[in-house]
Amino acid sequence: MTLKHYINAYVHDDDARDPDVAGEITRNGANLMFHDGTSAKQILLAGGAGATEYVVRDCTAYDFDEGDLTTDGAWHADGLDLSAILPASAIAADLEIKIEDDATSYLHIRRDATNTLNRILMTIPVANIAMYQVARIAVNSDRLLDYLASNVTFTSIGIAVVGYVKSV
Repeated sequence: MTLKHYINAYVHDDDARDPDVAGEITRNGANLMFHDGTSAKQILLAGGAGATEYVVRDCTAYDFDEGDLTTDGAWHADGLDLSAILPASAIAADLEIKIEDDATSYLHIRRDATNTLNRILMTIPVANIAMYQVARIAVNSDRLLDYLASNVTFTSIGIAVVGYVKSV
């Protein structure tokens, strides 16, 4: 049984009230409520503080390619500008990345210089093969990412935003 089926089996969809029996789940307006044996607790806020939505973005081409990046082995702060792609409410982006080269090389992408563990790393371990990855990275409100590409001329680089998480 999926979570959706489980919830549908136990949620009184037509109720517009708080639950009054331990273990009961009801929908009261836009909120999903659960009775924990003592009182009704809000377990899902529809559009409330902390609520998010995932948006799939239909892509037919990469948003960035090797011509958009400087491949000099140095960090480029705010070098990937996603602000024309992501809404201001975006908190994370799913990137599909392809790199190909005739030498061993690498590409790092990070949210910013102070959040260095929130990053994507791709390497080409063997020359003349393409590497693909889809990864999620958090974004700041400016929707700018830092990147570092090794000091080589890449055969190809492709980066596409294939989806994102936004606050609602």
